[in-house]
Amino acid sequence: MIEWDATQYHAFIAERVRPNDDLIAKLRGDPKQIADLGCGAGDCSTLALRRRYPDARICAIDSSASLIEEARRKEAAANIDWRTGHIETFDADETLDLIYLGSSFQWVPNHAEQLARLAKLLSAGGTLAIQMPNMFHTPFYTSILKVAEAPDWRSRLQGKLRQAPVLAANEYAAILGSLGVTYEVWASTYEQRFSGVDGLVEWAKGAPLRPISSLLDQISFDAFCDLYAGQLAHHYKNNDGSCTLPFERLFIVARRQALNA
Repeated sequence: MIEWDATQYHAFIAERVRPNDDLIAKLRGDPKQIADLGCGAGDCSTLALRRRYPDARICAIDSSASLIEEARRKEAAANIDWRTGHIETFDADETLDLIYLGSSFQWVPNHAEQLARLAKLLSAGGTLAIQMPNMFHTPFYTSILKVAEAPDWRSRLQGKLRQAPVLAANEYAAILGSLGVTYEVWASTYEQRFSGVDGLVEWAKGAPLRPISSLLDQISFDAFCDLYAGQLAHHYKNNDGSCTLPFERLFIVARRQALNA
């Protein structure tokens, strides 16, 4: 079970909010029933959805009880139902006008199966909106797997880390096409600049390194991060010591046909 650290995740809140804002800006209609799946503490997605749709009822779920509790403390709005739960088993009592997954779908296995299941929960004219990092083929992520293969870590980490969970854009297009929905699939790259390698590692601690930190004690995790930093410096360090990370995100907006279409 991955333990999430809200403080670490929110250290780069502006960078994490931006792709959610970009996705929400693409949405159309006036949904009344919304599910925000993998909402975290709500800062990046749920509250933005409430600002965009103030009259909507939002069911916001996350697997982390601590993050949900933090969300309740910060925002106890009557039209937001904060729940602890898992995306892959989420169900709704009624059809939903919008199902939103902001940087959470990458943690879910069997994307084809899940897309089919979530599409069935949409109302006529309802929308499924997803954004997720598409960095698993880059040194930012492959360096984690490389360090994990070193003798010091192999016995503790072997078989416990995910391989690339995100499919190619054309594969998502094929899946969505088979579901009979209209869809858009696209990628955007966000150039993120850090003052040095340490800053890039701090960014990684917010999400891709969380499984490592959940499996190792603090001393071992710090040593792992030192080796990971060396790998990152080789690929992303600039001549002035800063680091630039081209961070690609994959976006999906799928719409179920309206009854009067």
